[in-house]
Amino acid sequence: MKTNEPTDRNPQARQMSDESLVRGLAAQADASWPQESEILDRYGLPAAMRVLDVGCGTGEIMGRLARRFPSANRIGIGLIGAHLDQARERHADIGERIRFASGDAFDLGFDEGTFDLVLCRHMFQSVPQPRRVLAEMLRVVRPGG
Repeated sequence: MKTNEPTDRNPQARQMSDESLVRGLAAQADASWPQESEILDRYGLPAAMRVLDVGCGTGEIMGRLARRFPSANRIGIGLIGAHLDQARERHADIGERIRFASGDAFDLGFDEGTFDLVLCRHMFQSVPQPRRVLAEMLRVVRPGG
């Protein structure tokens, strides 16, 4: 399900697809990354960690994580095809350590405890039933992750 058309799981798809929103989120990522880096450092995550970004958009955080943790393996999932295509293009130089795929936050399709870090930025405000999404994210993160 890769679309910018509203659905019951993505009712604000058109708004989230708008280029002005994408630019605004990129600017927010630039501004907040120094603080986010400090928080990530406190977690003591393994260098070769497995990371899932739910609602990855254009891959803003994934590119930063790739530079900060070069041994990590990252997967970003989202519903908006144009954003996923842009993420793939922007981060093609990173290669196999980062993948962008169409995915459903309500049913992530990974085994329990698959990831060391599961994150979500700028998506919960547009998701109906965010507790369901959070429960799914908690299911796929390893204990202590």
